[in-house]
Amino acid sequence: MNKRWLVSCAAAALCLGAAAASAATSPGAWIDKKPVAAWNKAGAAIPRPVKADAGNEASCKSNIRKASSPEDQRVAAAGWQLIGAHQQFGSTTVVEGASGFDGQCRWAGYQAFVFVGGTFAGTLAPAAMDSRSDGALDTVRLGSATSFSADFTRYADSDPLCCPSRTSYVSYALKKQGGHDIVTVTDVSTAANPK
Repeated sequence: MNKRWLVSCAAAALCLGAAAASAATSPGAWIDKKPVAAWNKAGAAIPRPVKADAGNEASCKSNIRKASSPEDQRVAAAGWQLIGAHQQFGSTTVVEGASGFDGQCRWAGYQAFVFVGGTFAGTLAPAAMDSRSDGALDTVRLGSATSFSADFTRYADSDPLCCPSRTSYVSYALKKQGGHDIVTVTDVSTAANPK
């Protein structure tokens, strides 16, 4: 057996293993699971933020909005800085919160929280996200009081931070669990971004 062939095979196996491990540990890896694992539970509390090591709140004050609803107040009381637009369709409300900001005032450690009739129904991602990272929430659309969708940026290892090569489109619906409305994923599709 050729020694160079063995070394090449070993290197290729290591590279494939590293690529698989990188994909599995990517913040957006949850989107690629078939089926997507459920993370929202009936009666769960609003998760507390893990303080982002950004330290830029003072210079990014213009990105923080004031509470304008009881749902906003509950997210803020849990320790989040309110960001983005307050969205409501019927009795369903989506509130976004960040734990900090990077040097250019982009959101760090952020999450989207869904409420139904003022009761917390879950988050749109299983963990807080950082701007310009794989699986970062980009856009939320409320199509009705019971179904909505969100776009998530998807980075390949070779993508520059400015330009994720793909977008994942995640659809959600409210399902009953123990008498509570719970946010559940109903469909996921991923497509290449136009060049």
